[in-house]
Amino acid sequence: MNEIVCREIKRWSETLEELNEFDITVVNILLKHYSELIEAGGTAGGKRANKFAEYINEKKGKCDKNLEAVQLELRTDNKRIKRLKKLEVDSFRGFSVSRTFDLGKQYIFLYGPNGSGKSSFSEALEYSLLGIVEEADANKIKLSNYIKNTTTKKGKKPIITCLYDDDTEGVAIVDYASYRFAFVEKNRIADFSHISVLNNKSQNERIAALFGLSAFNEFVQGFTTNFDGKYLAISSVTEKLFEDKKISRNARENQLLETKKELDKTNELLKNELNKLNKKEITNVDDALDYLDNSTNGILTLKIAEREKQHAATIPVETIECFCCQIIELQQAFQLLRDNRAKLSNMALQVNYKNLYEIISGLDETDNS
Repeated sequence: MNEIVCREIKRWSETLEELNEFDITVVNILLKHYSELIEAGGTAGGKRANKFAEYINEKKGKCDKNLEAVQLELRTDNKRIKRLKKLEVDSFRGFSVSRTFDLGKQYIFLYGPNGSGKSSFSEALEYSLLGIVEEADANKIKLSNYIKNTTTKKGKKPIITCLYDDDTEGVAIVDYASYRFAFVEKNRIADFSHISVLNNKSQNERIAALFGLSAFNEFVQGFTTNFDGKYLAISSVTEKLFEDKKISRNARENQLLETKKELDKTNELLKNELNKLNKKEITNVDDALDYLDNSTNGILTLKIAEREKQHAATIPVETIECFCCQIIELQQAFQLLRDNRAKLSNMALQVNYKNLYEIISGLDETDNS
């Protein structure tokens, strides 16, 4: 039995709630005899339905009361990864030199132009964790050739360092069954983008392929839809979710149409404003912006240049600093003058003018003393 189908059957059975005795009986048959049902074939000729009927007849009209705890043969030897720590690549796809990427943050956003290595980075993660690259498998390309770098002509396996659920750190162990749902390669996304033009059967197949559930989908689709509804649920939760998504998509499309109408109105208004400029050389927004704001001859550029000519030239900082120094020196000179005047006034108060007059009067004109 395919391991993927085993895991999905077990996960499906663990989600079942509020089952009646008929539901429980059908589920128990599926869980106990899934391998035999697969080997019996699909809906062609009613092979699987006949096999299923055999197991129902074995019940002899008695229904099960409880779900049986069936242990599927699933791998449990590998530890689960809690967090990726770093990715090391060298000579892998678009990487010709050694590169180390820090993956320790909670969110990692990958962006860059075409050819910058986004796909190579994603495929390095895929190869390190799954041991395969879906793109190579889909195009029937040998993996060793697919991972080669065109410059170095070599292809080395990338190395991922991770933190496991037991808080030990080490190199990631390849486990396709556990981590395959973490990767969706671009071919499946491209196929999914055209799902609306397909019939229901093809839509289901595309959805299954997108999420890597082709094998499980084949097992489910292998049953006929002629079962009584009370024995086997015909309606699908996924189908209901898909219908809800279609309604949401239609609402978004209507919103997009309304937005387009608003843009058309804005575009018409813009054309009218451009016509008001009465310039034949202006036919779009870029022309109008260039006409107004061109760095050489735009209207705004010329007006600003003209305004600057009308203003006095800016005084250099050095001249202002020199002027400030001279003001300070002048202030100091005035202060010295005030101080000397004060001293002279004090000295004048101490002079005996009568004695001074007598002395001056008694001087002889030829006295040189």
